[in-house]
Amino acid sequence: MMEIQKYSKYSLILFFLVIIALSIYLLLPFLTELVAVAVITYVFYPLFKKLNKHIKNRSLCSLVMVLIILLIIIIPLFLIVNALFIEAVNFYQGFRSLNLAPLSNLISNIAGETIDIQGYAQELADTIVSFIVRSASDFFFSLPQKLIVLFVTVFVMYYFFKDGDKIVDFLEKVSPIHKDHKSELLAEFNKVVYAILYGVLVTAAIQGIVGTIGLVVFDVPSPIIWGSIMILTAIIPFVGTWLIWLPASLFKIFNGDLFNGFGLLIYGALIVSTIDNLIKPKLISQKSQIHPILIILGVFGGLKAFGLIGVMIGPLLLGTLSLLYSFYIKK
Repeated sequence: MMEIQKYSKYSLILFFLVIIALSIYLLLPFLTELVAVAVITYVFYPLFKKLNKHIKNRSLCSLVMVLIILLIIIIPLFLIVNALFIEAVNFYQGFRSLNLAPLSNLISNIAGETIDIQGYAQELADTIVSFIVRSASDFFFSLPQKLIVLFVTVFVMYYFFKDGDKIVDFLEKVSPIHKDHKSELLAEFNKVVYAILYGVLVTAAIQGIVGTIGLVVFDVPSPIIWGSIMILTAIIPFVGTWLIWLPASLFKIFNGDLFNGFGLLIYGALIVSTIDNLIKPKLISQKSQIHPILIILGVFGGLKAFGLIGVMIGPLLLGTLSLLYSFYIKK
């Protein structure tokens, strides 16, 4: 009898593991969306709790929150994508019409060999436009699948808000962390989230927006494209926005447009690059800053693993891993 009970126990464990493996396989196509929704819900949950004080019905309040987030994210995203497409066409036409012979001659004289900047520029323009056209084509062909993903995302987000307290209670019950340490760990986790989402991403977004304004004012072609790239470079430690505005200003100067060239150079150095030092310390304290290595690996690893949303998810995952490691070492 004991032998039968022993084999029954192992069979149950094996069956349980198989079910877990199949469930993970089932959820894999939606893994990125589930992680993104969990992060977005966590960030907006304080707003949900405040709103829930006025809208007592939790289901209705959850629905309102989902609509608010869709308006905040989807509409601006649509406008940005549309603007990027228009800017890409202008970027291509502008590159084709540029006369880069003086710059080619200057660099060739310095390097001591012939360097065809015009050819490189046109090849770059062709590559970028080809990528955008291919991406747009892939998007429209996969539109039915994306609508399914959007439905699942909205559905899950609604229930994350509606049953958020129950989910947190469940996670606390299954968590291996001692109950005396849970509140301390949660407080540290909030610091990590705040540091990454507000300290890093919000600062980068502000730098990108201010940088884009400078590109528009000083007549740089395709300012939205370069401004968007500026946001990404602003996230990466030791890189920053200068990677965009400095070459653009030098390009203007070398082509004889001294007013716009020096204007952008001064604007980038005194305004765009100093935003990081002015805003970030006010958003996050020095104690909650994430190590630059984790930011770099998180940004590029996140982009590769999760796509664009990985810029946010990647550093957050590595930041959380670092927090758990330091927490257990300390304890």
